[in-house]
Amino acid sequence: MTNSKGVGDHVPSSDGAVKQAAFSLGQVVATPGALQLLELHGVDVFDLLRRHSSGSDWGDVCPADRKANEDALLYGDRVLSVYALVHSDPATKLFCITEWNRSVTRWRVSGAMSLW
Repeated sequence: MTNSKGVGDHVPSSDGAVKQAAFSLGQVVATPGALQLLELHGVDVFDLLRRHSSGSDWGDVCPADRKANEDALLYGDRVLSVYALVHSDPATKLFCITEWNRSVTRWRVSGAMSLW
């Protein structure tokens, strides 16, 4: 998944409505494992992007990461979301990270090693 123009400040939801994002997502990319997991569980990535970019719904992050995300909206830093597609199965966790400069948002699966 890549959008060379970046998703920008608006993210479509599954009902077709376009929501104002709290921050720019930049270019959106995903590992093959993340795409496979989304497809396997029938999850619409735009719904998760809407949640991630809303500025308030970062899924299953710990309190320290929640505070870091809140600070990132004010001062600029990376924004992290964690979404479990099946709540009782940690193998279905997706991590979404938007870089501090808002140039790219990356999706990866739990435990995935990546060079980016």
